[in-house]
Amino acid sequence: MTAGLSIHQRLLPALKAVLANTWWLELPARPTWPAAVFSVETAPEPGWCAGGGYDAHDATVIVLSRSAVELDTLLPTSGGGSVRAAVEAMEHYQWEVGCEDADYEDDPQVYARALIVRLRTPRFITAKDTTP
Repeated sequence: MTAGLSIHQRLLPALKAVLANTWWLELPARPTWPAAVFSVETAPEPGWCAGGGYDAHDATVIVLSRSAVELDTLLPTSGGGSVRAAVEAMEHYQWEVGCEDADYEDDPQVYARALIVRLRTPRFITAKDTTP
């Protein structure tokens, strides 16, 4: 079986296409704005369809900006925005779980918003299959 890209390897370029300053898990020590950081929780879904073999990925994307207007352009809570469009265009996108305001504790002058989406992939393209 040929290993495919992990969900992280698929999500990072999709986000970087609309927000180049995107990071997996945590921002650098001295971040610039706007920025995004994402994490993924994965669980097997053996009963999702006949034959099983799928993983559900709940991806949380946090977008940060020093401007509320810029944040609303990148990721409005009510739908739309370039970040949401990039994720929705992904092949394995299923649905939006939610979108809400978030905190950036390192700097209270930074606005943040979290988008949580469900992605689903066949098990053969998960990270465990791409590790040597």
